[in-house]
Formats: sequence, structure tokens, C-alpha cells
Amino acid sequence: MGIDQKTSLPESILMTVLIGRRNEHGRTAKGDAAFSDGVEHIVFSYEYKLDTAKETEPIDLPDPVKRMLK
Repeated sequence: MGIDQKTSLPESILMTVLIGRRNEHGRTAKGDAAFSDGVEHIVFSYEYKLDTAKETEPIDLPDPVKRMLK
């Protein structure tokens, strides 16, 4: 998270998401095993730039997104 030094408000959020790929049997390793040596995975990086110049309405996130962010 990038923080504005003057206002102490967040300027940006960087999020990296790792997803384990399915093996030759069509199964995905669970938990930490999905990211062990020899298991293929996909990495997504998202960076959100935040603008605190004016107030906005709260965002209603879908349930799957809320679960992922827990």
C-alpha cells in the first residue's frame, strides 16, 4: 500500500493473487501445496490508484470477492 506522506492517506493498493493450476488429473492442489515446488501456478497482479480528492459512495463487493479478501 502506498501512503501519501503529507496526508497519511492511502494512494495505491498493490495486490498479488496466486492461483494453483490443475494437474494432469484435473485436480488443483489445496492450501500451501498449490504453491510448492513442481506445481504450476498463475500470478495476477492488480494495482489500484486511489483518489481521495472527493468523497464517494461505498462499494458493495460481490460475496466471492469478500471471501477472497478475508
